[in-house]
Amino acid sequence: MKPPFLTIFSIFSLFLWASGSLPGRSAEPAPLTLEVKGGAVYLKGQEIKGKSPLAAFEAILGKADRVADLANTIYTYDQLGLLLYQTRDQDIINEVVLVISAEDFAFSPKALFHGKLLIGDQVLTGEFSTKQLSSLTTVKFDADSYSPWHSAGNQQRIRLNFNFVEDIGKLQRVAIDWK
Repeated sequence: MKPPFLTIFSIFSLFLWASGSLPGRSAEPAPLTLEVKGGAVYLKGQEIKGKSPLAAFEAILGKADRVADLANTIYTYDQLGLLLYQTRDQDIINEVVLVISAEDFAFSPKALFHGKLLIGDQVLTGEFSTKQLSSLTTVKFDADSYSPWHSAGNQQRIRLNFNFVEDIGKLQRVAIDWK
């Protein structure tokens, strides 16, 4: 018969492993909420004030899973479906990108963005299409930026770029930057 403490230890270890608290099993992060409202960007309810240092994003999101040093430095958050773009040799993040439909780049996140993107009071999902752009009443779109697969607009000091899958017109990615 096993001593009782070994049985309790085994059950506790199994619980820790299943919850992602032990090596060999990682817990999936909670869905991320990103909100663009009133000319401000909020990640997990915390405001990002304009172009901010990488440390401000890491304080909210943690460290990126991968870093690609290309024309820009790209920080990839694989499980969040999120990219941060940084001008090389600077500490400022210029753009946040939510990858909503599959892309095939070396730096693309392994999972798609599955959190909540709120623009004003409207929730955008992968089913959002080019036909629905006019429903984003808090965004002023640039008439000259529109094409069937791309549109850009502003909400006060925030710039939003919407990219759509060309053949079906569904949302592929949303890039957010500061003017």
